[in-house]
Amino acid sequence: MSQETIVCKQVKKIYKSPGVTFEALKEVNVSVQENELLMLVGPSGAGKTTLLSIMAGILSQTEGECLVLGNPVHAMSQEEKTVFRGKNIGFVFQSFNLIPSLTAWENVSIPLLIHGASKQEAKSRSIEMLQSLGLGDRAEEYPTRFSGGQMQRVSIARGCVHRPKIILCDEPTSFLDHENGENVMQLLKKIQEKDRCTQVIVTHDPRIFDFADRIIEINDGVVKNEKRNQQQT
Repeated sequence: MSQETIVCKQVKKIYKSPGVTFEALKEVNVSVQENELLMLVGPSGAGKTTLLSIMAGILSQTEGECLVLGNPVHAMSQEEKTVFRGKNIGFVFQSFNLIPSLTAWENVSIPLLIHGASKQEAKSRSIEMLQSLGLGDRAEEYPTRFSGGQMQRVSIARGCVHRPKIILCDEPTSFLDHENGENVMQLLKKIQEKDRCTQVIVTHDPRIFDFADRIIEINDGVVKNEKRNQQQT
């Protein structure tokens, strides 16, 4: 029986500044199953990235509860959060966030080095990961020589190289054309099936909706709609 990897219950997030209060999330209830690819969709400013950041432990909710692998991440110290994320969560960013002065394999190796792998082990595993994504022959090259689609593949390799239980993606195809967006989603789906990891993808790109197991629409800080993709059942 499938288990719940992430559970958000009655989650509220309120931002306050002098004279202004903004409720980004309003009692949101969302659960993500083990080995599921869930997409959070909706317009810009709907609350999707805020919810993803709470799942990652980057933001703490104002009210409610968010359990990740059974752990209340918001209650952890910063050091505990860093260790927990390093062991269990991989990130794929909209803007790639690659370091231009590092080669492709050096960018990919960062999560491994942070958590104690030797340079030799990190290089070997990083090149192997790049090879699996079709970039093994370019492991020694710098990101400035890559296309957008290739940079996103390096970003995916970095997010997945430590084989995390959860992969969180923020608009991974928004800077890509249709062909490269399809390629990126095929790679993420392949990783999901191979490593049996849970993926949560924030997107407003309808071209990739068919890759989801389930889609949750968020608008104005609340869940508006939820549907299971029949093509994935």
